[in-house]
Amino acid sequence: MYAGVFGTGGGNGQSSLIPVVYDGSNGQKLEGASVTINGETLTTDIEGKCIFTALDPGLYAVEVTKDGFSPNTKEVDLPASSNTYSNIIIYPSNFEEPTVTDISSKYEGRVFYMNGVNFNVKHTVNIDWAGHTPSKVKFITPKGVFEENTSENTISKTFNMGSDFGIGGTLKVQAVTDTGALSEEKEADFVVIKGIPLFPLMVLDKGGYFSYSSSLGLNWNLFSEGVAGSAIPSDIPLFGGNPVLLKLIPTVSAEVTCDGSACIGLQYEGLTAEKAIDSGKLAGFSFSLYPLVNISGQYYPSYDAWNWDGYAGIHGQAEFKKSWPFIVMVGPVPVPMYAKASFSLSADVMLGIVELDPLSINGQLSIGPYVRGSLGAGVDELLAVGDG
Repeated sequence: MYAGVFGTGGGNGQSSLIPVVYDGSNGQKLEGASVTINGETLTTDIEGKCIFTALDPGLYAVEVTKDGFSPNTKEVDLPASSNTYSNIIIYPSNFEEPTVTDISSKYEGRVFYMNGVNFNVKHTVNIDWAGHTPSKVKFITPKGVFEENTSENTISKTFNMGSDFGIGGTLKVQAVTDTGALSEEKEADFVVIKGIPLFPLMVLDKGGYFSYSSSLGLNWNLFSEGVAGSAIPSDIPLFGGNPVLLKLIPTVSAEVTCDGSACIGLQYEGLTAEKAIDSGKLAGFSFSLYPLVNISGQYYPSYDAWNWDGYAGIHGQAEFKKSWPFIVMVGPVPVPMYAKASFSLSADVMLGIVELDPLSINGQLSIGPYVRGSLGAGVDELLAVGDG
């Protein structure tokens, strides 16, 4: 017996559930079946249906019985403010029904595919026809029902996992005999998930498993900070009137594995470890800092959402030195001299990643330049006057 659900929902987010019952031995709609939900029992009409209205969203057990048939119970997850269709099949007592025993691909276990990324995967179906003559197999997707004629116990069909199902979409398979007898629908064990923002991904098929990968230069404005030269008084030694600029544009790599987990990190010359890079300018000097990106994510199908954790940041310290030769006249004799100056810069940031789409962070960036100098002779490593 087979049941379908449709109808008009009630107010306050309530929904309607309308079972349509089929005789599994011949695929015909079945009149006079009793359908029970939450203690309320209705009887199917000539079209094999009955209507339950004003139901709160949630999980319901739909029980179907009829004299001469084996009873069947099916769980239906009823969304809010919706009309939900559910199929339930019951069979005459002692009827040997065909069964879809397995739906598999070359990837074992529950697999997570990413919506919007082209990826063709062959699914193989095994069927126990229970002594009946095979006729066809129905592949049921959100985009329609695809029927394949067969006389075998095994049949395969290829789907584009990035475009044929949509987020949360499923593949169900049903076998049909030459007399119209139906198997229960069996659902393939995979999940189609949302992509991750900012990254164009491509599939890397590694045989028994796969991943989605991307590597590109990204500037998230996490590592940009500066002080315009005009903001620094010109009478400040060494960098008066010169800009202080800090800008890092790292290469950020992303990978999503077939178990629904993601990792985002830095990549330099094929390395994913932290690495010092030339990253700024200060009064004509260059300096290096260590950028850090370590972000992980897990997809939760029940919420159709990614959960992100991790951080992006930089840390480092640099000291810059410069000397200037000059001449001091001692009476009529020119004496070559030089001056030295040193500058220390520290930059520290650690930004927690709250969300990627849109980008949401928490943290603080601070830049602390510190200049030391002296006009006295013999001040080591700072400002000195001595023989050239």
